[in-house]
Amino acid sequence: MSKRGQRANEKERKRKNQQERERLLAKEIKSKKLNLNNPGEKISDICFSGELAALVESGTQTEDFQYLFSTAPQKPFEAAEFCNDNKKVNFYTGLPSFHILNIIFHQIEPFVTRKSQNLSAFQEFIMALMKLKLNMPLADLAYRFNVSVPTVSRTF
Repeated sequence: MSKRGQRANEKERKRKNQQERERLLAKEIKSKKLNLNNPGEKISDICFSGELAALVESGTQTEDFQYLFSTAPQKPFEAAEFCNDNKKVNFYTGLPSFHILNIIFHQIEPFVTRKSQNLSAFQEFIMALMKLKLNMPLADLAYRFNVSVPTVSRTF
């Protein structure tokens, strides 16, 4: 059989498989729609025993909230936040890794005069890269970095 015939057979086989998957999905959706209004098991009747019960902590939401607010808040976008997360570095800065980000930061750091007393030099650097890559509004950056929102005065 020629390569053209093999490709045609393969394409036909894939098309039939796709049709079968779509048919099964439509059948599943139809059966779920029929059971949509049927009463189900009550949440209070669910038994958490064995291993599952061991995973549930005995703390309360109040204790969790007290813990959250009693610990000192971390500064956003510090180097420690990026050091083990290259996906995060790439998303916010466009650079492929924290290693590259760190090298560039240390190369330009001596030449930058800092304007902010609230942000570290690294945070200012990240903010600039975020503005360049994502074109984020300045107000959004200010909220993310917990600094005062810039105001624009307009005269009409």
